[in-house]
Amino acid sequence: MSFFKNFYAKLQNKEYQPHTSSLNEQLSIIVVMMDKLIFSKLFSNCVLNKLIFDQVKSISARNGRVHYKWKELLVKPHALAGHNYLELLENSLTDKKQFYPLKYIRSIFEKALSVGSVAMLDYLLRRFQVKYGEDDSTVRYSSVDPKIEMYSNLNSVLSGAAQQGRFDLINYLIATFNSHQWNYFRAMTKAPLSGDFKILDYFLERIELDPKAAGSYRLNAFNTAAYSGHIDMVKYLALKRPQDLESSTMFHYAVFGGHTQMVQYLLEEYQDRLPNEKEMLLDYAVRHNYLDIAKVLHKYGCRDIFGQDTMPIVASHGYLDTLIWLCQNTSSECTSTAMDYAARSGHLETVKWLYHNRSLGCSEMAINGAAEEGHLKVIAWIHENMSASCTTEAMDYASGCESLDVLKWLHSNRTEGCTALSMAIAARSGHLANVKWLHENRTEGATEYAIEAAATYGFLDIVKWLSENRSDGSSTEAMDQAATNCHFEVVCWLNENRTEGCTLAAVEMAASNGDLKMVKYLLENTTVGCSIETLGHALQNGELDLIEYLLENTKECRLESVPNITNYLRSLIQKNQYQTIELILQHIDVGVELINHYLPQFPYSIESIEILERYINLKSKSNKS
Repeated sequence: MSFFKNFYAKLQNKEYQPHTSSLNEQLSIIVVMMDKLIFSKLFSNCVLNKLIFDQVKSISARNGRVHYKWKELLVKPHALAGHNYLELLENSLTDKKQFYPLKYIRSIFEKALSVGSVAMLDYLLRRFQVKYGEDDSTVRYSSVDPKIEMYSNLNSVLSGAAQQGRFDLINYLIATFNSHQWNYFRAMTKAPLSGDFKILDYFLERIELDPKAAGSYRLNAFNTAAYSGHIDMVKYLALKRPQDLESSTMFHYAVFGGHTQMVQYLLEEYQDRLPNEKEMLLDYAVRHNYLDIAKVLHKYGCRDIFGQDTMPIVASHGYLDTLIWLCQNTSSECTSTAMDYAARSGHLETVKWLYHNRSLGCSEMAINGAAEEGHLKVIAWIHENMSASCTTEAMDYASGCESLDVLKWLHSNRTEGCTALSMAIAARSGHLANVKWLHENRTEGATEYAIEAAATYGFLDIVKWLSENRSDGSSTEAMDQAATNCHFEVVCWLNENRTEGCTLAAVEMAASNGDLKMVKYLLENTTVGCSIETLGHALQNGELDLIEYLLENTKECRLESVPNITNYLRSLIQKNQYQTIELILQHIDVGVELINHYLPQFPYSIESIEILERYINLKSKSNKS
């Protein structure tokens, strides 16, 4: 056991700090330190096992990394792809009723292209039936992030493999789909993101061999090289692709990427290409705390023309060095708004500097904002050093803070007081201790909104306490909002213990959420009833069980009576609610032209597309007969 004690002591004292970048490498070093027998004994001991893996969790959380428990990992396809767990990924994606937004599918492909195997990419292409199409019609390329790909067609996947530096995946794609008209120019523009000259050269050669492959695209290789900070690639592209230089906006991308040396290089070599709106670059740099870049741009003559909110934004983030530089080297105006923003965000040192060096005061928003965010030290310093005012909003919003400290301090040291809204804010925030303190120490009372707020956010303990200890009342809004936000226990308690009841909105919003349990309870335990709009809300969500329940148990809900039912079709295809689509097609005649309009828009909704294509074929045969 002495080894275990010493080993754990080293972990606790941070003596064991392997200089590796990944958790897997760190764990590998631990394994090497022990022979198999010790390893077995170590992890068979439940106490030591927990101690070790507590440290594993700590290591994993460094640098903002997310860690999952195993059972959590199994239901997160993007995380499984990110660990190259192909079999588990296949299992997690077998539920065809599960709707994955395009953004999430994108993240699965991003992880797979980064670390996944060829087999994983092959599976994903088949699972999501990635098409041959050329452009991503739904892409809205960001001027700030050139890494974005939609992965809805093969050319997009190839570009993703290029930017991840995956030659194995590039070779697989081109060999497997050898008859496809590949857009090598597009992939070439993404290659600099990988930092791999071999991949860049590969696509440059392909472009030279196939003139049809060369063509304009919304991205530019000079831009991605600048964004990635690869000066050597910019130089190389200047030799290989000088024709693309004219359409590039390298300066923007170098600043967006935060690469000081790249900005310096471009200013030295391509100053004639500095954009007319170069002041925007300086403004962007200071807003994002790229101080070194700001200094370089300023040195080369970028005028200090800033937006009115630049200084306040810098102050709100606590970028004190940047703020000081702006005040000392530019003509940018610094007003009391900067201190207000700094106070609200809790940056006391920034508040102090502005007070001592700019002779700035602040508005009532400084204490009000700091109180809302729970920054007691900032409030106390402003109170003691400045003649700043505030309003009742300070105490009202402080009621929403988890700690009572700010609320008590304002009560004891300021005279503004609070309003009846204070208790509602405490109730909305779920802080029963604050509600009780206000009840016992203040006289402003409360309004019916207190119970409504607690019900809206699902705080049943506060709903009960207010009902039992105060007589401020409530309204139908309480149960309506509880139902809207899926707080089933709150709805039950309100229905059984208060008399306000609810309105039709409760049922309709529960249906909109696809909340069958809530809808059943409301229809079976209240007199509110439902309407044809209830079925419409259920259709919008696409939950088949709920739709079938409404059709079978209410006289108001009939598919034939839903106004403009085909308007729901697009949403259902997007969410791949294929069973609901099939139900609609069994009862409603839908135009083939409308279906053909929707089909290309959602290539990942595979099962829905199959059902709709089958429906089109049946209609075609029926028309011929």
